[in-house]
Amino acid sequence: MAFGGQQDFLKRLQQLYGDVVMNVVHVYFEREVLDKTTFFLFLDKNKHELFHELIPKISCCECFKSNSIASVSKTGCLDAFQFDLLFDRSACAETNHEIKRGQKIQQYCVCNINPKTVEVADLDIILIRAVIKACCKRTLPGHPSWLKEIKDVRNYIDHIGNSCRISKSDFEEKWIRLETNTLNIALMTGKSFQLMTQKDIQRLKAEHDTIDKIQAVVENANDSIKEDILNALKNQPGVSQDAIGQISYQLNQLLFKITDLEVNISTRRNTDEIVSEQTDPTKCYVRWTLSTPSSWCVEDIKRRLKNVTELTNFTLEFVYAGSIIMDTSVSLDLVKDPEKFCMAFLEFLQNFVKTCEIDTTIVVIVDVAILTSLLPYRGTRKRSFGRCRTCKNRNMTTDSDKWCKDCQELFCNTCSMVHGATNYSANHNILCLNESMEHFPPKISQTLICNEHDRDFLFFCETHQHISCIECVRSYHSSNCDIVALTFAALNRTSSSALEKSIELNVQELIADIEQVLSDLAIFLSSIELQYSQIKTSIADECKGNETMNTTLKDLKSKYETCTYVIEKDVNTLKSIKLNISAVDIQLYQAKRYCSERQAFVFMHNAIKSVSKADETFRSYINTMKTVNLHCESGEQLHMQGYQKEIIDILVEKADLLSKPEHEVMSKFVDGLPDKLAFYVRASKPKDASDALTLAKTGEAYKYRECENTVAAARIFQQANPKFRV
Repeated sequence: MAFGGQQDFLKRLQQLYGDVVMNVVHVYFEREVLDKTTFFLFLDKNKHELFHELIPKISCCECFKSNSIASVSKTGCLDAFQFDLLFDRSACAETNHEIKRGQKIQQYCVCNINPKTVEVADLDIILIRAVIKACCKRTLPGHPSWLKEIKDVRNYIDHIGNSCRISKSDFEEKWIRLETNTLNIALMTGKSFQLMTQKDIQRLKAEHDTIDKIQAVVENANDSIKEDILNALKNQPGVSQDAIGQISYQLNQLLFKITDLEVNISTRRNTDEIVSEQTDPTKCYVRWTLSTPSSWCVEDIKRRLKNVTELTNFTLEFVYAGSIIMDTSVSLDLVKDPEKFCMAFLEFLQNFVKTCEIDTTIVVIVDVAILTSLLPYRGTRKRSFGRCRTCKNRNMTTDSDKWCKDCQELFCNTCSMVHGATNYSANHNILCLNESMEHFPPKISQTLICNEHDRDFLFFCETHQHISCIECVRSYHSSNCDIVALTFAALNRTSSSALEKSIELNVQELIADIEQVLSDLAIFLSSIELQYSQIKTSIADECKGNETMNTTLKDLKSKYETCTYVIEKDVNTLKSIKLNISAVDIQLYQAKRYCSERQAFVFMHNAIKSVSKADETFRSYINTMKTVNLHCESGEQLHMQGYQKEIIDILVEKADLLSKPEHEVMSKFVDGLPDKLAFYVRASKPKDASDALTLAKTGEAYKYRECENTVAAARIFQQANPKFRV
């Protein structure tokens, strides 16, 4: 038999337990335990016994009247939640029935406890077994292990969680246990009731078989569409397939590897991703999941994607926080046409790279997974933060719901309550996890140990603003220093927020300065490209048909490539600095929200050094950046890297072609010089063009050259503070 999926197995066990098993258990309880009385009267009659399953060691007023069933060695089988489901404890105790010694109760009053109107159908298997254990003095028909087997399977279903999956073998084993023990219990009621229960189980099996057959047909249809898409993709330009069948798409040095392609467009069968059946029948929804190389800034990519609504034929529906997962919608007809879908697929990747300004000259491999469905994904899948640490240690897989800021650990709801109940962690700060949490979990080193002395950081010197261990205090901080406990300093600094606000301000200013320089460099590179095109056109027009034209253009191209190389080198260096300071910015966000006051305080102090170093690196690099120029004055001069390279030989050759005398060549050359330099050359009265060139170089050496028609490679930050201060 084909099965629908591992997650469907869990749902089927839940359906069997809820629709059939508990119905049989409830009938058995009413017949054998209640024995023709109502559950309300049963609770009223047995409240003394049930109370001491909640409070087993301390006697009550009823114990005083009859035999006491409380004992210091007794353990109860009910908790407060279960007891309050059955009884109301809000009434006041009778006079002299409750005895106290100080704050300690030595005798309880059960007269104020009244049964609630509860239906047997509201009881689960655990509460039923507890009631039977406490109240049934006689031996019930059947074997006690039947209820225990059902309880064990119920605990397995409940603890594994809806987001987890179980194997086929586990599913079959749990199903057989539920079915066998349920039919055994049903037989205690009667043979006819057992046959009726067996028919209900067979009906469920038949429904599951039908679903499996439908799903098998659907999967075959989806596999066929997937195969057609992959075959069409192999024939697209830039797409290759390696020896193991891995399909890749090359964009310059950027390689997209198609790691997964899943197609679910042949049915609208309900899945975990469904948010509503009211969907557009002409649409198909595509989820793109891209791996994030270290050279990519995910936050920059997300910010740019938020400014666009469509890439090629794909409409952006949602971009997830924390990674590059894009939910898009596209025409269903496009997906059903493999050739058109493949073209749109590759165009989407191209436009993604262009929109997000991703550098394709860096060798990077990006894994791409695509999932298509007739149903939308947005806001439907519960974000998984990871597994509960404590449950993992017990070989259990439970999704986490809480985060301990002090321990930096994930916990489920149950384990977080236990964690908060211990003396050691009673004061720990526990956060509830939610979908809006960004940059979680924090990636911050939590080392609070002195590297020099291998001792814990426990103190803070207010005088030197230094975090210290006990040995640091003894060695480097005299008795005149103001030493306080690190926890105290962290609480004071965190409450005032002065430290983090100062660091955040400096980080934001530094990022803004870097972005401004990058913007200036982008503008400058565009001007260089324009100047190169204009000079190239000018030379081609004036030297057309001349053999020296190719040599001149080749020399011009070489200088242009040198200019662009210098600019691109500066851009890459600045992007690297920005990437490092952006990482610190994210860590500041994480420290404030997901770390304890002590951990955040230590990180803030360490971050001061990181930000200061990044600021110093940026300022020093700006000072060493070269001003690169490439332009033509009167169509005759090339300027590069602050040094003027005159092309007088070209002018002489042009003069020969045009039959121009040498004094015109010299005049043309001098006219093209900057004003002060041209005045110096004319005042020196050169005899010929060669003499004029020598005088021009001499004048340039004596600072007569002041070219006003140049473009700065980066703005000068004279107004910025040269040092980082907190």
